[in-house]
Amino acid sequence: KASESKPLITQKLVDRIMNGKDILFNFEERLQQLFYFVAVLPSIQCGVIPSEHLTVSGDGTAVHTHASPRGHHLLPRDSFPSEEDFLAAPRHFSDPDASWGWDSDLNEYYYGYTLFQLCCYNSNLHSEVPLLLRFTSARRHDSVNFLVAFHEMEKHMPALSIQNMCLDSAMDNLSTYTLLKDRKIRAFIDLNDKCGHPRAIHDNITVNQYGVPVCSAGKCMLPNGYDKSRGCLMWRCPYGKDHASKCAHNCSSSKYGRVIKTRPEWDIRLYTDVPRGTDAYKKIYSQRTAAERINNRILNDYGLHRLKIHRKEHY
Repeated sequence: KASESKPLITQKLVDRIMNGKDILFNFEERLQQLFYFVAVLPSIQCGVIPSEHLTVSGDGTAVHTHASPRGHHLLPRDSFPSEEDFLAAPRHFSDPDASWGWDSDLNEYYYGYTLFQLCCYNSNLHSEVPLLLRFTSARRHDSVNFLVAFHEMEKHMPALSIQNMCLDSAMDNLSTYTLLKDRKIRAFIDLNDKCGHPRAIHDNITVNQYGVPVCSAGKCMLPNGYDKSRGCLMWRCPYGKDHASKCAHNCSSSKYGRVIKTRPEWDIRLYTDVPRGTDAYKKIYSQRTAAERINNRILNDYGLHRLKIHRKEHY
């Protein structure tokens, strides 16, 4: 994923949202309100969208415009007395709203827009359901797109009761985790090595890149529940009750092996409410593919890339 051009922009947006301030310049506000009342609310009432414990997924996709980023001259070349006059003459841009952005799928820069959407998955109908659609500038990073979309979902869609939020590594930043934790929403976000921050993990605990403690034998320890009274995650020896017979390292006098406790406040990116790498985490995070299927439906089945249209309002 591309790095944020303004690393502090996510923190500023989160501070603004948590302080109850509005984010201006939402040109699609009326369309989103219309979509909410004619599509989202009826879907909640008839059970297509769960009324509680909702798992929401978010993702952005590149929309390539067919307009030329260099524009074109209004008059032919032979109407200018010199080459300098021809180059200095004003040009016409058929899609002035488009901008340059990074397409992570093609691994190249593109000229166009970004389509960002939030959706959910209905396991009974085996169908993905869009909740909010935003058509933004290609130069805007997906981490900013998500925060703006999340703010608009809170503002315009109060009937949605979100429990889980599934996002890709572009949205992996401390500010997003802080906002979701403040809203009591469990975060399921892929880790991005470019978005790290100083950790406060005890020196006597060794962890891997995903925050899972590693025992003295070099093996990843297994999750062993959550201690609500102390607010910490518990990890046990990978051998379990066979520790004394199978593990050659004498790390604990207990026949069950060593137990390590980690606190989410040490690093809320690594220690999420549902521990990373567990079956429960993977099962919930697998619903994020619904966002990718919706993007594929819009771009290919609905032919958004094949449309010879220009300007944001036409899209």
